[in-house]
Amino acid sequence: MTPTLQLVNFAGGLALLLYGMRIAGDGLQQAAGGRLRGWLSRLTRRRLSGAAVGAGVTVLMQSSSATTLLLVTLTGAGLVTLTQAVGVILGADVGTTLTVQLLAFDILEWAPLVVAAGVVLILTTRSRVYVYLGRALFGFGLLLVLLGAAFTAVMHSSAATIGIVVGLAVNGAVGLDSALPLVLGANVGTSATAVLASFGNNVAARRVAAAHALLKVAGVAVCYPLLVPLAAAVAWSAPDVPRQVANAHLFFNLALAAIFLPLANPVAWAVTRLVPAPAHGDTERLDALLDPMTLQSPAVAIGQATRAILQMAAVVQGMVDDMQRAFETADETLVARTRTRDDEVDRMHRVIRTYLTTLMAESRLGQDMSRREVGLLYAVNDLENIADIVDRNLGSLALKVIHQHHAFSAEGRADLHTFAEKVKFEMARAISALTLNDAPLASDVLAQAEAVAELEREMRQGHISRVQEGRKETIDSWAIHLDMLGYLRRIHAHALNLAQVVTGGY
Repeated sequence: MTPTLQLVNFAGGLALLLYGMRIAGDGLQQAAGGRLRGWLSRLTRRRLSGAAVGAGVTVLMQSSSATTLLLVTLTGAGLVTLTQAVGVILGADVGTTLTVQLLAFDILEWAPLVVAAGVVLILTTRSRVYVYLGRALFGFGLLLVLLGAAFTAVMHSSAATIGIVVGLAVNGAVGLDSALPLVLGANVGTSATAVLASFGNNVAARRVAAAHALLKVAGVAVCYPLLVPLAAAVAWSAPDVPRQVANAHLFFNLALAAIFLPLANPVAWAVTRLVPAPAHGDTERLDALLDPMTLQSPAVAIGQATRAILQMAAVVQGMVDDMQRAFETADETLVARTRTRDDEVDRMHRVIRTYLTTLMAESRLGQDMSRREVGLLYAVNDLENIADIVDRNLGSLALKVIHQHHAFSAEGRADLHTFAEKVKFEMARAISALTLNDAPLASDVLAQAEAVAELEREMRQGHISRVQEGRKETIDSWAIHLDMLGYLRRIHAHALNLAQVVTGGY
């Protein structure tokens, strides 16, 4: 074969390898749907289970970088601690070795059967899940076809890079001594995606990316001076070079997990000092958080959008808190601050809505992720509506109370405080359910709807009873008191809508 043909074969093999990995990863992501993010947030509390989840999710997504991006989302939202993230990162790096292990097996003869099985599922089933599983099988089949074909971190995947090295080893183009440095370099390169994605994000996100890079660099720093004895040990593990290359990748990541998993707390401590929180605070920019590049991975994009909505929700919750204090302290500056923050919420609403609609137009989402995306669009609207109620309705009432010196009875003030706290509590639970995609919590929020309505009725009746008794403060605040209860009830109604996004009742 001429050098030109060899180059053409290499380029074709590389293209098919990347295409196969993309199809396999997207198919499995769509089959699993938005559950990936929920699984990560729930099962990372223990280090071993976190490592296992990291490995499992990476097998599904065919990319430790994609798993790390999800982890950046969870950690940036405060749902996973840095210590928990270290365990998931180590597990994800082990999970990414599976593809390389498959490539190193001599199973070329099975490739047409795997491709055929994928095509059959795609063409004969009506179930979306099975269609996506069929796409995944089709992608895996393409990966297996590439054992006869032949590099870089630009692929955002150490598995892709090392898969090419395996292909070169099959052809005898590289030996184990030459392949080991490539394996080590690929493991460092795979951290580049998370590092780049963390630029402009909050400090928690940057720390996750730094932890991933730090672990990889530390592992390579230890292994590189020991390449000769390591090559001898790896050579002992298998008779052929392709399998030895795959094993080197596996052993490296298993060793990292074994060494650093018990040291998750010290690693988190070191990273916290390596990436300190800025003295002026850390406000995320939505344009960095909702990077168009993340639209290429629907599961990651949904996670980033959820994270952006959580940031928007935090602003809205701050507005509700400020307005409650404005009523209780007659502080007009708090009312003015909610006006400014309402403008911020409007901007966030536009940015997130544009991101989600672009995702809808450019990506082929599975049924679960498509439903989740539509629900998030509803959630953004509900949060904006809450902000408008605070700014326009409660804000106007607060200025009226302050400027006209309206007074409330002690019982009236206590009732309004109690009801506001109840609404804020239920709204916080609804936001948590939305962020975690926690259906039981969302159902419990919805189950409390009648209790909240009954509480409002009791407080309305108590106010009317005080008016009938002729209390001056109560008569003076008659309309304002009832309007406040009504506006708070409307905020609670929008909070219920957030919960319904999770249960599918929107």
